[in-house]
Amino acid sequence: MPAFSNPAEFMIDLAAIDNRDPELERMSLARTEQLREAWQQCSDVIDNETQKQIVEEPADSHQPESRSVGFVRQVHVLTRRGVKVSLRDPLSVASMILEAIIMSFVSGWIFYQLPKDLAGIKSRQGALYAAFGLQTYLLLLIEIYRLTSEYRLFDLEHAEGAVSVPAFLLSRRLSRLLLEDLPMPLVFSVIFYFMVGLRADAATFFVFLFLMILAQYVTITFASLCVALSRNYAGASLFANLLYTVNSFACGFFVNANQIPVYTRWLKWVVTITNVEVRLPVLITFLGTKLLLAWSILEQRIYWSR
Repeated sequence: MPAFSNPAEFMIDLAAIDNRDPELERMSLARTEQLREAWQQCSDVIDNETQKQIVEEPADSHQPESRSVGFVRQVHVLTRRGVKVSLRDPLSVASMILEAIIMSFVSGWIFYQLPKDLAGIKSRQGALYAAFGLQTYLLLLIEIYRLTSEYRLFDLEHAEGAVSVPAFLLSRRLSRLLLEDLPMPLVFSVIFYFMVGLRADAATFFVFLFLMILAQYVTITFASLCVALSRNYAGASLFANLLYTVNSFACGFFVNANQIPVYTRWLKWVVTITNVEVRLPVLITFLGTKLLLAWSILEQRIYWSR
């Protein structure tokens, strides 16, 4: 090959036929014929060596080796990668915290310092539904949008056998534990709880915070289920809105659970929003932690005595 020449262009010139001149065309035809014969000879030699290797090698040697990665190793690597990706995108993390701050201020301003008389009971129920229902609904849509893009990489890695489903889901939450999963409920609970003027009790507040964290994890799990059923945002969000509507009507906030027809009343025991986002916060707010335990025991005795 000549010096200071492009190897790719040199190879193209060798295989090209120059028809600008009869003499150049004759030389280029001879050159391409030599290339064809040399290629044919090399191909015959390679084919013969390959046939010999196939005959000499045992049948078990063609079986691919199993190189499965351990579960702990998968979680460790995926968690480190998730933390690095989150830290390299501080705008996304800040937007999640900002969303919790704005929602808590707006909801707290609407239900600011509710009275503790009979007229404020229904308003407190609406405030708790807004806190748990609307906040988790926004998180549901955001999480579905993010998962639709993250599942593309997961599908490729899972098809190659590098990542398992439990390792991906667990590492995703571990990487966002200190960045989103704990700060968002904490910020929302601190602002909303004291702006509304709920029960001034430390134990009740921490139970409220625990329920908010639990509601967030339930919502994230629900979003993962929706994206598992449909990889595009339109289908996943449609399925999420469908089930969320069923949860909203069966939770007992819009319609009293005892007035729902008996053939659909069982939905209140299976929908997540019933106990986590409506029933338990209302009971904690009006009864407190100690009275709630006594009330639960009394309710179970009354139920089993029927």
